[in-house]
Amino acid sequence: MSFAVIDATYWPSLQLGPAGQMIRDALGDMYERDGRGGAMVTSVHPLQAGKVARIAKKYTPVIVGGPGALSPGAYESAAAVVLGDYRAFFAELSKRGYDAATNLSNVFVHSESRGVSIDSSFDWSASGRYRAEDGKVQVFCSRGCKRRCAFCQTGWALNYSENPDVDSVILQAAGAKVTLVSNALSQVSYFDRLPASAASHTLREAVSLGVSSATVRVGIEGVSQRLRKAVQKPISNQELVDGTLLLNRRGCQVRWFLIAGLPGEVWEDWLELTDCVKAYTTNHARGTLQISFTAYVPEPSTPLKGQPYSEEYFEHYERFARWYFDYARINHLSIFRPQGPKPRAAKAAAQMHPSNDRVLYPHRGKIVRALGLYQDSLR
Repeated sequence: MSFAVIDATYWPSLQLGPAGQMIRDALGDMYERDGRGGAMVTSVHPLQAGKVARIAKKYTPVIVGGPGALSPGAYESAAAVVLGDYRAFFAELSKRGYDAATNLSNVFVHSESRGVSIDSSFDWSASGRYRAEDGKVQVFCSRGCKRRCAFCQTGWALNYSENPDVDSVILQAAGAKVTLVSNALSQVSYFDRLPASAASHTLREAVSLGVSSATVRVGIEGVSQRLRKAVQKPISNQELVDGTLLLNRRGCQVRWFLIAGLPGEVWEDWLELTDCVKAYTTNHARGTLQISFTAYVPEPSTPLKGQPYSEEYFEHYERFARWYFDYARINHLSIFRPQGPKPRAAKAAAQMHPSNDRVLYPHRGKIVRALGLYQDSLR
């Protein structure tokens, strides 16, 4: 049996990103560039299920993997979905055939009802071997996330692990054209050995470590202090403003990433953000601030997966944006709107397919307590 390798992001082109390149090499003799048999498809999000359906009209069988596979239910046209690491699947496919491979514990098949686990292992030997579209080499530092924020799939769907070849990572990180791949570089055990220009930081770390790189991108997440506390990013409004101003004075351009529409959000939370912007503009001396919003979307492995959420977030954003453009629009501050209700609903439907209930996410036993902490923080 031979397989083409398709990156759903680039389809119908056969161009491959780093994940597709890794799969191609792992397939070995089973790989055929435009194979007449099946296709191994790497997908970054279940929203690409429509592309997979079109691919399935040309190739049989279609096997899906990649980050999107952690929410496998939406890929109804795929013969199977591999959750997490694919090496065991390829080994079984080569030795014992297709039926044996699709019966592995981390392989999801729609026609079945059994529970499916996620293989959190990873081929660390691939680090430094593959280039992305921007020409930069991908250096893999860690998988998963220690923080396990209430809204984020990464920490709840994968067990945390680090590249065991630390010396190699440090050597590669010193290169001019590399991307260090990690959900949060500041969590890795060798963080203090990474070059300052390559590392990412929380706002607090960027301030305390004296970071002065050209751009500091920080995941603030909640639009208010109470929401940030609820999602395990407990930074006060005062610290947020003061830290940003300090980084600006060092010559850093700062970008906040905020989630609009977290469960429990109300307009008063946005009024806090308005106060932060007022304080920032009043005390601004140099540098720029960009505020990027993304709409909250539930993910099936997280504590917030079953919590009610509404479309009021977009009304809240538009009220905030009207205030900004009418009264606070200045050259050193810019804002970027979140997705509207319709695309947000499409993403939520893809992520929360009912059959995802079959996935035995590794930290599911801790969800009830984490949800309780989130709800207590909002009271």
